[in-house]
This record gives sequence, structure tokens and C-alpha cells, in this order.
Amino acid sequence: RMTRCGWVGNAQDVLSHVQKYHSNALTVRESYQDLKFQDFNLQGTLKRFFPISAHGQFFWAEAHCNAEKEFFMITFYLVPNCKPYEDYFIDVTIGSKELFSQSKFKFNLEMKKERNTVYVPSSWLQNFLDKNKLLQLKMVITKGKQ
Repeated sequence: RMTRCGWVGNAQDVLSHVQKYHSNALTVRESYQDLKFQDFNLQGTLKRFFPISAHGQFFWAEAHCNAEKEFFMITFYLVPNCKPYEDYFIDVTIGSKELFSQSKFKFNLEMKKERNTVYVPSSWLQNFLDKNKLLQLKMVITKGKQ
């Protein structure tokens, strides 16, 4: 859900709504190599959401640093515009070329949150910040037949 947006509509209309009414919001594609989190509080519970348009489907991603649980989490949600007939595979890399954490998984179409989440211990994140103290993320979504 976009911050301060009360729009309600059909799943197949989400992408066009985001592009039309939230044009300044970053919409990530199937492959995004340079997503950076600014002002990311590693000690707080701040959440960041970003829309993803990949292979004709629409996903939401929620990045969340939970100091209490001591994990940085990125959860992916599918907003299907039709019944998906393909599998989706998500590859997430957090960090730099020198030091990074990488996760690859098959997206669970049954929408079980814990199965569509990448977890990184919070204690690792300080090592992944660039010289400007930004947390960098690379993400690729591919698809294949079920």
C-alpha cells in the first residue's frame, strides 16, 4: 500500500494506478541492480515498501529492520492479475561486490509470508553499508513453468 493512498481497485489495475498517480514512486522491474535505502535506521523498526512490475505480474516488497528480533527482512507479496501459471524465482543480494549476502528462492504462490521473506541478521548490516551509509540491494525476478 502506498503511503497516504486510499485507492481500492482490481489487481490488474494496480500497476497503471501506481504509474498514473504515484509517478514519483520508484517502480522496480524484473531486474533492479541499484536499489538504495537512505536514512535506514538499523536500530529501529522502520518499514519501506516498493512496488515491483515483473513478467506481467505485480509484486509489493516490504523491507523491514526489526531491532527487537535482530533481523533485516524483505518480504515479497504477489498481487496477481490472473491465476499465475508459472513459477517465480527471486534472487536478492544485499551489500557490495566485496561483502554481501545473497538469497535465491522460489516464490510460494500460496502466499505464506515466511516462505517469501529474505532474512539477514541486523548485526551484518553495518558491514553492508556503502561509503555514504546507504544499504544497497540488487534484485532479479525470473519465471519458469510449473
